[in-house]
Amino acid sequence: MQHQTPGFLSCVIDTETSTDPNLLAQLLCSELAARHADVEVAYQNGRRHVVRPYAEFVSETQTIELNAGANIIVTGGARGVTAVVAREMGKRFPGVKLHLIGSSPLPTLADSYYSMTEEELKDVKASVMKEALANGEKPMDAWGRFEKALEIGKTLREFAAEGVNAFYNGCDISNREALAGVLNSIRSEHGPIEGIIHGAGFERATRFDKKQEELVRRTIGAKVDGAANLLALTTSDPVKFMVAFGSVSGRFGGVGQTDYSVANDMVAKLMDWSRTQRPNLPTAVFHWHAWDDVGMAVRPESQHIRKLHNINFMPSSGRGETSFG
Repeated sequence: MQHQTPGFLSCVIDTETSTDPNLLAQLLCSELAARHADVEVAYQNGRRHVVRPYAEFVSETQTIELNAGANIIVTGGARGVTAVVAREMGKRFPGVKLHLIGSSPLPTLADSYYSMTEEELKDVKASVMKEALANGEKPMDAWGRFEKALEIGKTLREFAAEGVNAFYNGCDISNREALAGVLNSIRSEHGPIEGIIHGAGFERATRFDKKQEELVRRTIGAKVDGAANLLALTTSDPVKFMVAFGSVSGRFGGVGQTDYSVANDMVAKLMDWSRTQRPNLPTAVFHWHAWDDVGMAVRPESQHIRKLHNINFMPSSGRGETSFG
């Protein structure tokens, strides 16, 4: 991984615990002297292994049966691309129960907000930010919470109108005790859990030396701790699949996304490790590229970069539609 300092290279080296210390020292010296660009290197039985991306086509399609009434956990499911996937899943598998878990509480906005024009919402934004400023709060943080509540509320309304059976639960999934309470409540009222879609995530791009510990912990907590908690708390459920949503930055990195890249790479490795612990539970991670009209790419800063470099992102619908099934 090239650092901002010219000529500086960093590399992660993994070896077997039984590796002789003298041999390990030789391997480390060899890697240092090589001055290569490999960021991950592993030694096993004396052989050097590196990570390389390659295309591999799925040889056969595995079908998972979901009956009406099956309970599916969907973290981050009321916003962004996860909401798009949840909606499609609800349509293609009529009767399944989608239990959406988000970090925000269940919205309590008045009905009138959902029919406002863009101009009217601008007035609301000004009012919310003015009130936040008067209360000594950061105006953009207050507006961010309002926007989230509005998006969640719209998603739930659209689901209901389209016949998608969805329930919303506010919970910090990085808190195992809190998540356990939500899952127990779902089991008590609806039955055991049969599927998991882990789409929750948080990203705040900035230079490495400007990273704030609180935001780094939140970035890793939402993706990695959330996945670990979901795995640990569903060992007694008849879970048929677990899908996690990552990012191409988890494999290739991204500007200002050190912590976000780590979080997405870690969740992929966690899903791979889980297969050794629960061999009957199929797991997969989708390292998405940025989406065109949903998710993090619609933020103003992302739109600026997109226009500056004339970048086209993936559409969530219409031409080039991604197929779920």
